[in-house]
Amino acid sequence: MFSKVRLVVVAFVVSMLFACSSSTGGTGGVDYEWSNWAPPADAPASTAYTTSTDTVTDTATGLVWQRNQPAMAMDWSSAKTYCAGLTLGGLNGWRLPALVELESIVNYGKFNPAIDTAVFPAPSSSYFWSSSPTAYHPSYAWVVNFFYGNASDNNTTSTGQVRCVR
Repeated sequence: MFSKVRLVVVAFVVSMLFACSSSTGGTGGVDYEWSNWAPPADAPASTAYTTSTDTVTDTATGLVWQRNQPAMAMDWSSAKTYCAGLTLGGLNGWRLPALVELESIVNYGKFNPAIDTAVFPAPSSSYFWSSSPTAYHPSYAWVVNFFYGNASDNNTTSTGQVRCVR
C-alpha cells in the first residue's frame, strides 16, 4: 500500500516527466532552459576552464563558449542569427545561451565585470542576451548584467551584448 508521501513523490516525478517532454515538443530533444550539471558551490575557479584563442570550454558544464564577444551590440533577433552563423575554432553549431547557461559563467565574487577576466578577456560590464524569452511578455527576453552578475529582462528590440555557446 502506498503512503501519501510516496504518492506525492510519484505525482511529482510524473509531472516533471510530462513537463520535460512537452517543453521539447515531446520529441525528447534537449531542453536548454534546465541545467544538466551540478552548480558549483561558489564562483567557478579559473581551473574550471580550458581556453584556446577563440573558445572556452567549461569543464563543469561541458559547454563551449565564444571567448571574445563581438564588438557591436545587437538586438535579440540579430543576436540569435549571429550565433547561428558563427564558426569559431573550426566549430559551428553555435547558439545564444539559455539564461541558466549564461548565469553559469557569472563570478559572483567579482563585479564590474562579474566574470573571470583571465578566461574571458576584455568583457563588457553590460547586459548579455540569453535565448530565454520571458513568460509574461513575448517582446522581452532574459539578460544577464555582467556589471553585478544579476539577471533581468530587456525588450527584444533593445541592443545587448552577445556571447555564443555550443
